[in-house]
Amino acid sequence: MSNGGNISLGAPVLEGASVEFEVLAQKEKGPKLHVRRFKRKTGYQRHVGYRDTQTVLKAVTIKTAGASKAKAEGEAKPKAKSTATKAKKTEEKTEKKATTAKKSTKAKSTKKTEEKKGE
Repeated sequence: MSNGGNISLGAPVLEGASVEFEVLAQKEKGPKLHVRRFKRKTGYQRHVGYRDTQTVLKAVTIKTAGASKAKAEGEAKPKAKSTATKAKKTEEKTEKKATTAKKSTKAKSTKKTEEKKGE
């Protein structure tokens, strides 16, 4: 992002930067997609076509961290923080699920092996 002579780069995002959009068209249909299935030598052919809905947006303003502090300090930063905290929470939940799933499968497999050894 460039602001005059200043160039700002983010890895992966710019902290405090925000973009405001204007909705030009909502629920507009996109290009038609054709899905075909074919199996040779059997006469099996299927065709399905559908058009996905799209929303057309126009970028109105792009604010950097310095400009957002001067104009709207309270609006840009809390949104970025809330999405970051939500992402962290979801990552923690998936990690917990993955670790608990591993523990439960190990416990089940050991029970089965003990039953087999006892027979």
